[in-house]
Amino acid sequence: MRKLREFGYFQLQALIGSRAGRRLAELRRMAAAPPEAVAAVSRKKLQELLKWATARIPYYRALGLAGDCARLEDFPVLTKAKVRENFLELMTPELRAQYQSRRRPAAYGWTEVRTGGSTGQPTTVIHDARLRDCGRAARAFSQELCGFPFGTPYFKLWGSLQDIMQAGDSYVGRLTRLLAGERQLNAFRMDEQRMQEYLDFMGRDKARHMMAYADCAEALARFAKRCGLKVKPLESVMCCAGTLTPAARKLIGEVFQARVHNKYGSRECAEMACECSEGGMHIYAPFVHLEVVDERGKPAQPGQLGRILVTLLENYSFPMIRYEIGDLGALAAGRCSCGCSFPLLERVEGRTVEALRTRAGDYVSPLYVIHLLGVVRNPGYVKRFQLEQRQVNQFRLKLETEPGAPSEAATALGSALGSDLGAVIGEPCQVEVELTERIPESPSGKFLPVISRVNS
Repeated sequence: MRKLREFGYFQLQALIGSRAGRRLAELRRMAAAPPEAVAAVSRKKLQELLKWATARIPYYRALGLAGDCARLEDFPVLTKAKVRENFLELMTPELRAQYQSRRRPAAYGWTEVRTGGSTGQPTTVIHDARLRDCGRAARAFSQELCGFPFGTPYFKLWGSLQDIMQAGDSYVGRLTRLLAGERQLNAFRMDEQRMQEYLDFMGRDKARHMMAYADCAEALARFAKRCGLKVKPLESVMCCAGTLTPAARKLIGEVFQARVHNKYGSRECAEMACECSEGGMHIYAPFVHLEVVDERGKPAQPGQLGRILVTLLENYSFPMIRYEIGDLGALAAGRCSCGCSFPLLERVEGRTVEALRTRAGDYVSPLYVIHLLGVVRNPGYVKRFQLEQRQVNQFRLKLETEPGAPSEAATALGSALGSDLGAVIGEPCQVEVELTERIPESPSGKFLPVISRVNS
């Protein structure tokens, strides 16, 4: 039945003009190929993209690079601000003409994608049909890595504005979810009554896997644990769209008695990597090239934390070369024991805006702060916290606390945290503590426990 669902889904995609099924076959074939073959294909695609961009894209033509011998490191970093400033110049002439006239040559073609703006102003990019196919294929391949191949029943704890707005749903949308095996749970509605309903529904349904926003999976697990609820065991939980901290991974795994997988992607760059059952986070090298650079823009060594730069290898209508996505991570050396030949990410540790900065410009992972306040210094009455680095050695700590929390204990917490921060910042630090009833989310709806206002 599962294979029949998969066949039906990709046949439906083919009817609307998508070649996602072929792209999935390519991923499967390359995953089983020797690592040298994967690297060769990735290099060839990268060189073809660079040659195309310098010849056809106004933004890259203006750089004056020679397409036949252009090297990736010769291209400047493409920041979100540069994308906004040069939006039309990043398009092919054909796409620009279609975009400005709002004409589309086919039912299945390019589409606008807007980021959530969690790090500031939202950014709009264009995905052409090739990249959209790669995204669909990569999502299906991610499910395979997590143990529930396409068509396997699973719970999807995801945001649904349609539900909130009580909007109708298309026939194609309903059929797609049926073929995919999705059981939808609305991550935009996570009050206690609904979380109880979600857990009750999960207990009755036969699905044994879940795909979820990382913070929502953690919230659901925390609710179940706090209320002492009996939760039906799952086989796997795929966490997406946020940083999966070690503490959250442990909690989700314990409550749902499941293996927890971390998936890395974004709205503007689609799927980029996913963790397999052996713990390796595989980069989808046939579709995307990832770099990690240090604070000076030089290549980071394997295991060294740095800024992630993304080059999409299959978005020719709107090439994004060395795009600074705003995340911190580290590449891994070697191969995974699972046998998949794709290169590996060692870890992703959140947004660059969440990383603390030293006076020398070095990064301090936000996971350091999250572990300190969530585990080491947790006084037991803090519901939620947010640490803001206002200057290199000046911080403000906002605390959402339980009723009756002692203010003097909060002051002591700030003093202790100042000493902890000084150990990694490299100089004495001051922490101002503010008790509040509610800490607001970012404009995109994501909660950021750590924010740095310091630029290198």
